[in-house]
Amino acid sequence: MSFLKDINGWTSNLSPEEYREFVSRFSVERKKRRYAYSFCILFGGLGLHRVYLGRYGTALILAAITIFTCGLGAIIALFDLPNIKRFIKDHDEDLALELIKEIKKKEVL
Repeated sequence: MSFLKDINGWTSNLSPEEYREFVSRFSVERKKRRYAYSFCILFGGLGLHRVYLGRYGTALILAAITIFTCGLGAIIALFDLPNIKRFIKDHDEDLALELIKEIKKKEVL
């Protein structure tokens, strides 16, 4: 819940038009928890859930571990299940800040 309070604090200085743009873009671009969990359960050993969340480096490492150890990465991916909520929160916070910067930059131009 503190994440939503942070977003409200970050968007408080946006005009109504900018806020509507932010909300529409954020709702489309944010990551969905059900997709991340599904990818982790079904394709976790290949790191697809990490690719979905924008963590490409660790996804590549996880896929390599799975390939070279004949499936050990799939077991490691199960340890990501409790962390997915945090991964999504981190991604969405970064996305919100980036969108606000872009919207404010357009205002200056």
